[in-house]
Amino acid sequence: TLSGSGTYLPWVYTLWFLPHFWLVFASGWLLERVFTKQGFHSVERMLLLLMLLMLGVWLLPVFWMRPIQMLDSIWLVKGLPLSADILPISLFYFFMGHHFRALFQRAQFRWQAAALSLTVFVGLIAAYSPRTGLFSRVYTDVLGCTTAALAGIVLITQISCALSRWPTLRGPLAHCGVNSLFLLLFHSPVQSVTLKTLAALGWQRSTPAGWVAFAVSVLVSLALARLIRSSAWLGWCF
Repeated sequence: TLSGSGTYLPWVYTLWFLPHFWLVFASGWLLERVFTKQGFHSVERMLLLLMLLMLGVWLLPVFWMRPIQMLDSIWLVKGLPLSADILPISLFYFFMGHHFRALFQRAQFRWQAAALSLTVFVGLIAAYSPRTGLFSRVYTDVLGCTTAALAGIVLITQISCALSRWPTLRGPLAHCGVNSLFLLLFHSPVQSVTLKTLAALGWQRSTPAGWVAFAVSVLVSLALARLIRSSAWLGWCF
């Protein structure tokens, strides 16, 4: 956990990205200062970000599952501390979001944009079968994975804009968005405990049991978020 690679403690391995996020924000802040000081324009920034992406894809297998010998023992390297080996890829997406944030904040539902992003996403999946998993250092195709990811972001944005038109859904979804970090923190252990409890009660693992466990994990996570926010001491801890 301290190394930020997410391969050691069973409960918190799903939170491996939190220390990595710290590294991304710190590195992004420094890189932005360099961009500003050097007066880089948008085109120059994009070229540098594409170079970072290519570097990151090349680095993925370099520090993953590599045996090294230290102190007469063989150690299996599972990424650098704070997952620094995937930092170039993370910085690419981080700066893409930073650069286009105003565009996404002003986004409105357009069926043409939704249809185009869906077509591109599905077409790339069918043509390239791209697989992305930074935790396991998988990025099978630079063009396919990157374009599919960007098309997926646009598609999700359009779906979000469409759902925001429904007042009944807007409030609960906005509440989940505000508490998304707490959902990430607690949903996995709560869902695991719920599934084990259902199995002990005779409800074996199945799709309905999975949906029940998912609903319980969301509700319990939101309840814990409210409890933490209402307590100054718990708020400081989290």
